[in-house]
Amino acid sequence: MTQFSNDYIRIDDGGLDLLRNCYAYRHIAYSDIHSIRIRKGYLLRNRLVTLIIGIVFIAVSLKLMSPVLIMLSHMSGHSHIAGNARVFFIPLSFILLGAYFIFQSMLRSRIMSVKTDYGKFDIRIKEFDNSDSFDNLILFLNDNIKCRVDIGI
Repeated sequence: MTQFSNDYIRIDDGGLDLLRNCYAYRHIAYSDIHSIRIRKGYLLRNRLVTLIIGIVFIAVSLKLMSPVLIMLSHMSGHSHIAGNARVFFIPLSFILLGAYFIFQSMLRSRIMSVKTDYGKFDIRIKEFDNSDSFDNLILFLNDNIKCRVDIGI
């Protein structure tokens, strides 16, 4: 019994099982599949929202930093260096958080789109990116479904 598995899908001789928290919430039999297409896609479904949140975090942090920078430019001497460093902690953490959100919204990987009678499912298959595992997955799917796997990468 050949089996391919990651956090989102388990593929074996019985069909495709869509997983959530290691529990199969939907089973798709090979006879129900109309087409399978593998393409490059974004890992996040709501990536535009994540991108906007990241940009907002960076803009807010720059807005918070501007009065502090003006205040520091008018200060003379070595007054309260430790206090000034604490003032930068929140804006710098917002910048880092915003950069992380922007980075996550830009990540791309292989996505398998499965069309059936009752819907279309986009499944992340990043874990199968190494050549042996991916090639074996394609061969296994081509042997078990009635249509060919379209690779649009």
